[in-house]
Amino acid sequence: MNYESHIQKLESFISKEISIDELTELFYFPFMDDEIESQFDNNFSEICEKMDFTDENLDTKSRKDGWIETDEFRVWLNDYLIKSGIRN
Repeated sequence: MNYESHIQKLESFISKEISIDELTELFYFPFMDDEIESQFDNNFSEICEKMDFTDENLDTKSRKDGWIETDEFRVWLNDYLIKSGIRN
């Protein structure tokens, strides 16, 4: 798959076409298994790292430790793609 197809997966998550679980299967695992090669590895690494700290129904301690919920990750991802120039 090419770079654009991976960006499309991220955009599908942002637009709520796919869930965080689907994004994990389609983007996170392939990237972590080195199946995704890209000039944007740094960006993709940062996205995966943020996914590592995404969960639901967080308690106060988890929040203090930097965890976010899926809807917050969706907003973060959209902002990140725009700021990094990957998305307009």
